[in-house]
Amino acid sequence: MLDGGRDPSPHDIACAVGRELRSIREHRGWTRLDLATRLNSEITSQAVATYEQGSRHCTVARFVELCHTLGTPAPWVLGTALQRAEIDLLTLDILVDLRTLALDERAELGLLRRWANNLLHSDGDYNGVVELKPAVVEQMAALCDLTHAQLASMLAEFTPPLTA
Repeated sequence: MLDGGRDPSPHDIACAVGRELRSIREHRGWTRLDLATRLNSEITSQAVATYEQGSRHCTVARFVELCHTLGTPAPWVLGTALQRAEIDLLTLDILVDLRTLALDERAELGLLRRWANNLLHSDGDYNGVVELKPAVVEQMAALCDLTHAQLASMLAEFTPPLTA
């Protein structure tokens, strides 16, 4: 569900996925034409633009091909797109950038800030990012005296940036 409690429309989802695809393409330093010429199928840069703008829905096969060509796993692109758009947060595994969370100064996140700092300074291989299952987010929400939806929305603010 989107913030506000309504179900996302197909257009909402297409726009979220399109924004994520565009962000990855731009992060790679590619133009739409660069991406189109790298694809195995015959697709124009204009078609890529319509996918990125959410004005045209792509099939699952085309979505996977786009992700593969961009060098990014399709499940990651979909999950991250939904997380950034705050669609279905209560059912998503939420990716959290611990470095950003550790810097947040909101009082209600004090315990999570301490947790993030502890993980960042431990010997674990966290790479600065953790993936939180919905049940974990629900338990953390109880610890912070927040609802599951409130904490999920706050954690979505800490979606990790793209990496090279």
